[in-house]
Amino acid sequence: MTFNHLRYGVLTNYINTWFFRRVPTPRGGTLEVTEAFNFSNSSVLLEAYLTVIVLVEENWFHVAPTQSPAPPRHAPAPAPPSSNPLSPYHLQENINPANLEFLQGVDRSRVGVIVKGKYLGQSVVMKIVDASKDLPGTEELDEEVRVYKALHSLQGTVLVCVIAYLEVWDMLRVLVLEDFGINLAEHERNGGNLDVVRDRCNACLASVNNAGFSHEDAKPENFLILNGDVRLIDFGQAKPSK
Repeated sequence: MTFNHLRYGVLTNYINTWFFRRVPTPRGGTLEVTEAFNFSNSSVLLEAYLTVIVLVEENWFHVAPTQSPAPPRHAPAPAPPSSNPLSPYHLQENINPANLEFLQGVDRSRVGVIVKGKYLGQSVVMKIVDASKDLPGTEELDEEVRVYKALHSLQGTVLVCVIAYLEVWDMLRVLVLEDFGINLAEHERNGGNLDVVRDRCNACLASVNNAGFSHEDAKPENFLILNGDVRLIDFGQAKPSK
């Protein structure tokens, strides 16, 4: 509650999690508490944060957590927004978290969770890691961002556009990517034929290899398709090509 003017917070014993908010009353205030939420995995803090986001969307709280400022010593001055927030060549690392909207949890990746939302009105997908609990995951996400930067010339053609990478409250690392279609595993479940796009997938991998990196995790879940165009994602395990 330190980061939101003592208005709302999370309490967990790693089995059950409760969300609460302080409501002013003539007698000084009262504390409202939800029913207990149960999470079946170890990522309780990150799951709890995302559940708060859902509660915000349902107007359970008065304001989204990302709109509550962190203590001043941790809050850098936000950079002015890009005239083209989806520019593939200007990854921003100093954006205002209040410009992000968290709308829907999509999936759990090998590192963190995947959430759909908006940035400055544009549809985006975010990969979120709890930096306070998952050091290996945080380091892998940092490395993924370094690879995306090195491959900036391929963004928007071979790779998705990488929009921003930021830290929220010294707790969450958030990688913001353009929302580009669906992955090939889902495409196949919907009746799509993967053989039709196999050459395009191989071309993406070849372009990345020619640019100096080996992806090391090529699978249907890491290729996105939209209107027949294919993009490669998830460079957390990428290595320099030999």
